[in-house]
Amino acid sequence: TEEIAELKKLIDAMPGGTIHDVKSRVPHQTKLGQLEFQFHIFAEKKRLARALSKLEEMYGDLHSEPCLMCLEDIHVHTALHVTKLFVCCGGFICMSCVRNLDRSGLGLDKCPLCRESLAGIAASERT
Repeated sequence: TEEIAELKKLIDAMPGGTIHDVKSRVPHQTKLGQLEFQFHIFAEKKRLARALSKLEEMYGDLHSEPCLMCLEDIHVHTALHVTKLFVCCGGFICMSCVRNLDRSGLGLDKCPLCRESLAGIAASERT
């Protein structure tokens, strides 16, 4: 950040009345832009690391596993709305696959993984 402040002072001190003056400022302004960009990337990496640490504190270690239907990686243990867990076999699929099953008209009357009827399981969970 000191280098950024020094470069800003240098650019502000340069004359800017003629085309030659403007041309002489361009390399310094380019370097300043690059330094500011690098600083913002560094700050964003730090912010994301803190957010991830907080998320892991709340939900435990994050790991990704493939959806058992589409094989896309999904982060489990981040939130309940990310996956659909099937009690019958312990498997899970991503919510995108759940929505695709609903749209297809097939629905979720049977587990798409082990094919066990979900109606009986839902009834036994209510009692």
